[in-house]
Amino acid sequence: LFIVLGVAMVASTADSIQSGMMAVLSPATEALFGAKLGDKGKMAVNFGVMAAFNVLAIVISLSGQSVLMLFLLADLLCAAAIVPLFMGFWRRTHPYAALAGCFTGVGTIVVVYAIFNSTSDEGFNTLTGFGGIFYKSATAAFCLAPTMSGLVTLVISLLTNHHFEGFQLKDSTTEQKKTETISDVEMKNAAL
Repeated sequence: LFIVLGVAMVASTADSIQSGMMAVLSPATEALFGAKLGDKGKMAVNFGVMAAFNVLAIVISLSGQSVLMLFLLADLLCAAAIVPLFMGFWRRTHPYAALAGCFTGVGTIVVVYAIFNSTSDEGFNTLTGFGGIFYKSATAAFCLAPTMSGLVTLVISLLTNHHFEGFQLKDSTTEQKKTETISDVEMKNAAL
C-alpha cells in the first residue's frame, strides 16, 4: 500500500511539474514561431521539448546516481542563479545582466571542478562519486558560484544604466477610472 501511495504522489508531482513547464514553454514557442506554426505545430514543439527533458531525466535516474548527488547538482545550479534572481527586485538590474550572471555562475562551477580535477583526485568525480558533497571542490563551488554570478549581474547592470519603471497598461486611463469607480462604490457601501 505504501509503495502504491508513494508512486501516486511522485507521479502527481511529476505531472504538476510537467504542466508547469508546458505553461512556461508556450509563450516561448509563440515568440519564436508566431504565426509560422499553427496551434497543433506549437503543441508538437512543446511536446517534443518536454519529451527530451523526460528522456534526459530517465537516463539520469537510471545511471545509478545517489539521490544526494542529484540534489547536490540541483543545489549547485540554484546557487548559480539565486543572486541574479534576487537582484531582479532592484530597479537597476537589467534582464540580460541577470541572464549573464546565471551563465557566469554555471561557468564558475565548471571552472572550479576543472581546477580541482587537475590538481587533485576531486573535480568532476565529485559530481558522480560517493560522498562528493563533503569534498573541498563542492564547498568552493557553493561559495564562488553565487559570488561571481552576483558580481557579473551587478557590473553589467551598472554599465547599462537600466531603470525599470514597471509594466505599463495599454489603456491606463480606463484602468484608473475603473479603480476609482470601484473605490467610490466601496466607500458609499461603507457609509451606509
